[in-house]
Amino acid sequence: MKKLKDFLFIAAMVTVLLTGCGKSGTTSSSGLTITGWVYDISKSPAIVLPGVLVTLRSAADNSVLSTSMTGGDGSFTLTNAPPSTDMYINVSAPGYVGFNAAIMNTATDIAGMSLTIAPTKNVLYMVNLITGNSGTTATWSDSFYTSRSWFSMDIYNANAVPSEVSGVTVTAFPASCNIFYNNGSNAFFPTGPTVAPTATTPAVMVGGYSTSSGIYDFTLTDTTPKTRYLKLPLIPGEMTYVSVYPW
Repeated sequence: MKKLKDFLFIAAMVTVLLTGCGKSGTTSSSGLTITGWVYDISKSPAIVLPGVLVTLRSAADNSVLSTSMTGGDGSFTLTNAPPSTDMYINVSAPGYVGFNAAIMNTATDIAGMSLTIAPTKNVLYMVNLITGNSGTTATWSDSFYTSRSWFSMDIYNANAVPSEVSGVTVTAFPASCNIFYNNGSNAFFPTGPTVAPTATTPAVMVGGYSTSSGIYDFTLTDTTPKTRYLKLPLIPGEMTYVSVYPW
């Protein structure tokens, strides 16, 4: 069996900030504009992906606020985004699992966002590791997957070569969210904290799921103590992924 890192999110290649935002600019009378690129992170290095549907959703009710399709260079432009409103971006494409970014709230335009997406087979592999599922459920459309709201995160230091951070524990509210830690093995465990990667344990991830949907508040704390907060949308049958950078 290939190592987890061979299949999953090589997130040092593609950085999505805690807020899900790139550079900010000015507002417009007709609403905000959000631009950026979508990357397939199953590749090493990650590559831009054309033909991806980019959807801006309201965090209040998941309603569609704006849509865009990525061009040949993987770029997108969302227009008429409401200012000072909790919202998030979903990306979807045939053969890929729908990916969500973190909740954002901005009063200005956003330029240069980097969004991520991964093929169904890669996400199936990871969520089977998280749950300990035997893998007999063959397709993402099965209720085992579509009834759960999935999430994954990587936590990186802002070094010259970004490295995954050890000693971080994660909690969530509501507490119905199931959190698991992977520290370089082909398995996830319900106890933390994260462990520093080594040559033989290169992948450090935190992942999990909820059997409900909604906006979840995550608290990430190391031993310093240093604390960061995330608001993530957990939607059944979709993956919410965040690269926490810099820690």
